[in-house]
Amino acid sequence: MIATQPGIAEMSSARTHVAEYAPEAMRRLVKRSFCTMSYQAPAGSPSAMTSFEGVGLGAVDVFRHEGIGKRVGYRQPADIRNHWVDDFVISMPLKAQMATQQDGHDAKLVPGNFVFLSTSRPFAASVSGTHPNEICAAFLVRVSGSLLRERAPLLDDCCGLPLPIKAGAGRIMQTLFELAISEAAALSPSQRARFNEMLLSAIANVAIEVSETAAARLPRPRAHERLREAAIAYIHCHLSNPELGAAQIAKHCQVSERYLQAAFAAVSTTVGACIRERRLQQCRTALRNPALRDRSIIEIALRWGFSDAPYFSRAYKARFGQSPSAERA
Repeated sequence: MIATQPGIAEMSSARTHVAEYAPEAMRRLVKRSFCTMSYQAPAGSPSAMTSFEGVGLGAVDVFRHEGIGKRVGYRQPADIRNHWVDDFVISMPLKAQMATQQDGHDAKLVPGNFVFLSTSRPFAASVSGTHPNEICAAFLVRVSGSLLRERAPLLDDCCGLPLPIKAGAGRIMQTLFELAISEAAALSPSQRARFNEMLLSAIANVAIEVSETAAARLPRPRAHERLREAAIAYIHCHLSNPELGAAQIAKHCQVSERYLQAAFAAVSTTVGACIRERRLQQCRTALRNPALRDRSIIEIALRWGFSDAPYFSRAYKARFGQSPSAERA
């Protein structure tokens, strides 16, 4: 989404040094690059942003900001209504202390920690030096919500939780943030696209791990509900694939097939029954549509993933009480 916003070209590999009141500087730069937010500095606390570096890669955009004093930002319901953006933001202190709030989670962050925040829901975040008048620095990374959710469908459950930067995947992710700031200007357009994909994959590796951990801590009904939502969204997009099944969906959702079936059993159904019901409903809608009279019944059945005509007829009659041909008549 960021690639379509005005001014993003100016942020590509930009290094902006700012010596002005932090709230106004942050409001202007972050709105241009991310989303609308409200900023303020606590009364009696001098605050200035000294530098703001950023590179816009497309699916992932990395920013590093430094400043003095305390700065507080809010993504409020009015901001969301006026500027809808469904992305994830990673806040990572480098030489600072941070506090964030989202979805009832309060996170206190120091170097070595980070947090995922969703721009589609309200949140608050503050950053300050660990000592008065000390320069503080932090990464702010925007990631496409739809692309990251494809890889880590349970990530929304982790928003607002303080997370450690672990050895391995976490350290690789942080190192790539640093390289994005320092080296992206030297990349060609094709190299930039490949680096964008590399960075997205690195973030996804971390997101998958933390979302699986968070899902394990959730009350089972809520964890099952989130998993069903992710699975049904995937089913809806792949109904025409006759090979669609529990194994494919479980792989997409990064869970075992057994756990996926348990999530559907909690509402007294199965993955197969869910797929069949949605296919039958789509076929019924098509059969009732006068504009599709020139399409044969078998064409419609194939369009929605039924590869066996007799099975389709039996399933249709069992579900709706009449054959597909009677439905059309």
